[in-house]
Amino acid sequence: MKKSAVISLVVALAIILGGWYYLANRSSVPTAKEGAPALATSSDSVVGDYLVADNGMTLYSYSQDGAMQSNCYGECAVNWPPYAPAADGNTGVGGSAAGRLEVITRTDSSKQMTYNGVPLYFWKGDKQPGDTTGQGVGGVWFLVKP
Repeated sequence: MKKSAVISLVVALAIILGGWYYLANRSSVPTAKEGAPALATSSDSVVGDYLVADNGMTLYSYSQDGAMQSNCYGECAVNWPPYAPAADGNTGVGGSAAGRLEVITRTDSSKQMTYNGVPLYFWKGDKQPGDTTGQGVGGVWFLVKP
């Protein structure tokens, strides 16, 4: 094989692997839907009632956060994406969730929803509505109770 062909192959593989790495590790921040209540509740016979976003996905709290302050950035936020408000600023609560829903500005200038002062997150390990696989992860991540 010619040297130039080997170099071209290595460059092509590097581009493909770099693109794959970027797509696999980028942080997509789930956003509330415009016009819909941003929060609702769900229930499970094992864990009881817990909060879900308008897309039905489970919401979590991080015990290392302060009141109205997120401490989850970088790799943490890749694994636990913060729940961002809808562009229309909707912060409605639906279902049996009764509480104060507000928006904070994170240190990276992005916005994040809070419930009774607790910043809200998703868990990348939950694949569909009703999944609660983030409960108790590392002894610091917990379902948010209504």
